[in-house]
Amino acid sequence: MKKSIVLISVLIGATVLFGAKAAVLDGLKRPFFIKVDENRFYITDGPTVSIYSLKDHTLINRFGKEGEGPQEFKLDNRNARGVMIALTEDKIVVNSVGRVSFFTKDGKYLGEKQTGGSGTRFQPVGDGKYVGEGFGNENNINYSLRHLYDPDFKRGPELYKRESFFQPKGALNAFYFFSPIVEVYQSKIFINGVDNQVYVFDNTGKKLYTITFEHEKIKIADEYKERVHEWHKTYPEMRRFYDMIKDRLTFPAYFPGIRMFNVADGKVYILTYKKKGKNSEFVVLDIKGNPLKRGFVHFAERDLRTFAPYTIKNGKLYQLVETDDNEAWELHITDISFTAKSRFTSKSNPPQ
Repeated sequence: MKKSIVLISVLIGATVLFGAKAAVLDGLKRPFFIKVDENRFYITDGPTVSIYSLKDHTLINRFGKEGEGPQEFKLDNRNARGVMIALTEDKIVVNSVGRVSFFTKDGKYLGEKQTGGSGTRFQPVGDGKYVGEGFGNENNINYSLRHLYDPDFKRGPELYKRESFFQPKGALNAFYFFSPIVEVYQSKIFINGVDNQVYVFDNTGKKLYTITFEHEKIKIADEYKERVHEWHKTYPEMRRFYDMIKDRLTFPAYFPGIRMFNVADGKVYILTYKKKGKNSEFVVLDIKGNPLKRGFVHFAERDLRTFAPYTIKNGKLYQLVETDDNEAWELHITDISFTAKSRFTSKSNPPQ
């Protein structure tokens, strides 16, 4: 019997959980990113960062605008929808083109550091160091890189390297369109690999261990491939490239085991490609990768390939959902503790 089948039989949590609307959030246009700490949640929307109370969901502060001056943010082509932020115990770290800016948790400006072209999407990992994303080319192959960086954003040890989606020639793997995910938790760095593994490093770059995620294989149907082609043909950021890539786009036989993952609360929360209608599966592992539970959660999708901004904290899924009339955004909160005692036996639907 395959390990994936054993995993399914021992994990609990067959219930489907539906998110409860917690609040309507005014003033958001097209939110990009959400993070949550113990008392507040933070949303990026274009070049602005909004700070809300977690207790009553009221707006505490909103800062940032597009530009190149202090407290202004320049967006790159990939992040045109918003800046990316990271949280430390007492700071908000804001990434924009060529620099990282620092603010208090109340949104007071503290200063900035220039990063040049060394990398992007920096996250603090302790001792003044960062993990960041970069790109390289070897033997006419483009790579997406993950490196450690020192306090002055000088590139240090390489942690992970994977072929990028865009290549000068040859096949284009449809699932390389999404970059490797990096999560930082308690000064440890978690990076997902193409082989459904998560590699864990300390903040010196030393590899600590590997989490091997066993999963039920879901075959990729021809209908799904056709819909991905249609997505690339119509998605605003991709449609201008479609004629160049349409004959090179390739698919593996099966969906990857990991669609997205988060590390919080001493656990690893893995979003898979398994679905039941509008509900998506989350698998919860302990910090070492041992299986704990699984279940389906009502999960808002933007389209075939992308989903509404979300994060996980304290066993809860926080997701930003656009209203039916497209005039406002709601915060939905779902408990994903999966406390049901029944075993998981029902079959799920492949992505449609």
